[in-house]
Amino acid sequence: MKVVCVDSCIRSRAFGIDIALRNRFELFEGMKVPYELWVSETDTDIYANASSRQLVLDSYEALGIDRTKVRFLGLELAGRSLQEFAEEELEPEDWLMMERLDIPENILLRRVQDFHVARVLHQDHMIALGQELNKKVMGWLDQDVLDCLILVGEGQEAYLPQKMREKALFIPTTYADQVLQNPGERVFDPKDIRLVTVSRLSEEKNVLLLLKIMALLKFKGHRQFTLDIYGDGPDMAMLQDVVQLNDLEDMVHFKGYHSQVPYQAYDAYISSSLSEAFATSLYESLVNGLPLIGLDVRYANRAYIKHGENGWLIPQNDANQYIAHLEQFSQFGEKEWRGFSEKSKELANRYNRELLVNLWEKVFKMSKIGD
Repeated sequence: MKVVCVDSCIRSRAFGIDIALRNRFELFEGMKVPYELWVSETDTDIYANASSRQLVLDSYEALGIDRTKVRFLGLELAGRSLQEFAEEELEPEDWLMMERLDIPENILLRRVQDFHVARVLHQDHMIALGQELNKKVMGWLDQDVLDCLILVGEGQEAYLPQKMREKALFIPTTYADQVLQNPGERVFDPKDIRLVTVSRLSEEKNVLLLLKIMALLKFKGHRQFTLDIYGDGPDMAMLQDVVQLNDLEDMVHFKGYHSQVPYQAYDAYISSSLSEAFATSLYESLVNGLPLIGLDVRYANRAYIKHGENGWLIPQNDANQYIAHLEQFSQFGEKEWRGFSEKSKELANRYNRELLVNLWEKVFKMSKIGD
């Protein structure tokens, strides 16, 4: 048996699904499960020539994905239909897993196949499910002929039709030991509170709210707070302008994209995202003992933040409530901070390697449709 994951091509920066695949493949290596990554033919222009293909493979390798496992569908079809190619490449015991809703390879999920098929329902899909695209996306999912629907957000199944829930299984995209950093000796200082967020700088991540909160903190005289923002994206220039216009350069710092964020250097993680499924960076901060503050939105925030125990859930876009809890946080001493930190670690440890191995083994034992 082997597992084939079909995804869009990696860009110059790795995003959530790229990282989820890296973590999954690392787990498969330990489980001795053969795997491949098929890169969608829709991105053929990105990898069409040898030099551009080398850059793509270098990006996968830098992320931690074995370049020898990567295959480019736009080059390998060679006149064959996608269906013909899959039938030639895959045996009945193999699994094909679709990572995106918007790539042409989805046609393979529209009919019963000789091999096993699954869809992984990532955060970008669930954003669509919560907005106007809901009916269109649900229509796509309704056409799927699946052996398994893999969810990456705890609680996602509650928002699916009953028929889809019957084949759904929640599998975290990583586990605590996979993202634990070397613990440092950290002492909480309420006179120097270091906040961090990690995010693609785009509209749905709602980072503008965090800048509003930092401006309000400054207005109220709480200059002990600083915020480091890791990540890049289309809203970067606009957000930098907002920081400059509000004279926040001493409190807000844009760190750019980093493949690894030093969570141990910070006192709390804050988020303003309007929707998260697994939320890798939020989970990484949880593993590394950071208290969390985020909006009361599904799915990851409600799974990782226990209000008043390891952080606070804020009513959506309520900057005043956000400020109130940050002010409460500023009154913490070392004992209170460490209590929140230990609760974060406890919550993170629910996801461990043994759990993920058992869940994937459960998938691989599933019968094919019609068997």
